[in-house]
Amino acid sequence: MEPRKILNEVMQELGLNGKIRLRRVPMKHKIASFSFRTNTLRLNRNLLELLSEEELRYIIRHELVHLKVKDLNHG
Repeated sequence: MEPRKILNEVMQELGLNGKIRLRRVPMKHKIASFSFRTNTLRLNRNLLELLSEEELRYIIRHELVHLKVKDLNHG
């Protein structure tokens, strides 16, 4: 499934509104990251084809929860 479609579905599930940019970029050490400053979700394009739809959905949900709780920390 297309990452944008999953992003939109997860945003709806979490009750998030607004525009979130989605970028597929090469990353050396991360699977994904979210920028509050630019409202951008970055996915590691080197791993996208290796992930199942369920794994990708989990990663997108994880990053969006940071936005929902307004905190980038994992603690």
